[in-house]
This record gives sequence, structure tokens and C-alpha cells, in this order.
Amino acid sequence: MLTVVLGTAAVVISILAILRRREGGYWEDPGRAGGVLGAARSPFAVILAFVILVAFQGFNAARTGAQEEASATRLLYKSAALLPSPARDNLHANLICYARAVIALDWPAMGAGGSSVRVDDLEAQIDDSLPAIHATTPVQQAAVGNLLDGAITRDRGRDARLSEAQGRLPEPVWIVILLGGATVLTYVLLFADRRERFVGQAVMVGSVTVIIVGGFVLAYFLTHPYRNEAGSLRPAAMTRTLEELEHDREFTAGVGAPLLCTAKGEPLDAG
Repeated sequence: MLTVVLGTAAVVISILAILRRREGGYWEDPGRAGGVLGAARSPFAVILAFVILVAFQGFNAARTGAQEEASATRLLYKSAALLPSPARDNLHANLICYARAVIALDWPAMGAGGSSVRVDDLEAQIDDSLPAIHATTPVQQAAVGNLLDGAITRDRGRDARLSEAQGRLPEPVWIVILLGGATVLTYVLLFADRRERFVGQAVMVGSVTVIIVGGFVLAYFLTHPYRNEAGSLRPAAMTRTLEELEHDREFTAGVGAPLLCTAKGEPLDAG
């Protein structure tokens, strides 16, 4: 991303150097032209700031959803420990497979703008199994109620992160801010004048370019939070949950969950 910003600034400064070859400036009254530039860039700055704000809200919603999903998965596992076997063991096994699949399959799929069919199947399988659990004691009945609530919370968390996989900003918004940025940059370049010092004009044009292009890059990054770049969202919360489910004695004590999937959450018969 830094390469894109600096590279664009270098290109624009090169264009400035070419425009400075012309005798005289492009404006008869640079002061009046500067006033018009101020009137044009202010609405653009407001629009760009609003776009970044909306994009950040989506980014934060995706991160919160992932954390909510991981916490709900952990609580589902603990609540399932109160159920009789084999319902308890099967639910534990499916939850472990779900956590593995979210990390290894769902996250890469979201980076490409989609989701994992395997996680969809596990989600449906877990949800469908809950109403069929035969609870005979008050404790087990309460556990089933907690499981149903936890499943809803987990589904809501996953839906929140999936909703950001394809970006949040409609195409018309991108068109408006790109045209607005190009207009402001073009306007600034027309202040090229060989009578002025090149360094001063290069700093002026370069700083405007960095701010505008940096805003575009930031908006794109925030609306594509799973692209496996520096600062992108990663399945850290679900990874911690999986570590607890598989290795923490609080979760593994007395658990006899059958092994139903590979380390990536795929069915064992699928290799």
C-alpha cells in the first residue's frame, strides 16, 4: 500500500516537471484560482472522510463479529459438557471441526470475497442437532437452552464477518471519490509554473497526492479486511478458542469426542 501511494506521488511530480516546461503559468490570477480550489476540495474532503468512516465501521463490525463468534463457540463447547453421551461427544467433535474449518477454510475464502461451503455445512449440522437432543434433567434442559442461544450468537457473529467479505461501498461511491480526487489533482497540477521553485511546487503537489491516494487506499483496505496484508483481520480469536478446546484441561477433562475431521476441518474421508 505504501508503494502505491509513493509511486503515484512520484508519477504526479513527474507530470508536474513536464508541465513546468511551458513558459508562464496556466492561471492569469493564481490567487483567484486558489480560492476556487479551496471551494472544490472541501466537499471532496468531506465525502472522502465520510467514506473512510463508513468503511472503518464495517471493518470494526467484522472484527467484533469474529470475536463474538469465537466466544460463542467456546461457550457452546462448555455447555455441551452438561449433556449426556453421545450427544455431548458429537457436539464437541463438530465444534472442533467448525473452529478448524473457520481458520483454514472460511478465512481464505473471505479473502476472495466468498465463504466456505464446509463451514456452512458444519454450521447447519450443529444447529439441526440441537433440537433433537434428549434432555432428561433440569441441568440438561438448561444446557440445551444455553446451546440454542449460543448458536444464535455464533451465527450472528459469522454473518457479521461474512458481510464484509465483498466490500461495503457501492460502485457509485467509488466513482464519485475517484473522479473527485482526479479533479483536485488536475487542478493542483495546473499551478505548475517554472518561475516558482520546483521543490516548493513538488512538495505542494506531492502532499496533496499522498493525502488523496492514501485516502483511497485506506478506504479500499478497510472494505477488504481479509486480503492477508499487514493489518488485515486474521482468525486470532478463533485460533485462541481452538487452542483452548484442544489443549486446555478445563475443556479437555473427561471429553471423549470422536475425531471427525482433519486439521483443516475437512471430513476424514475427504483426506
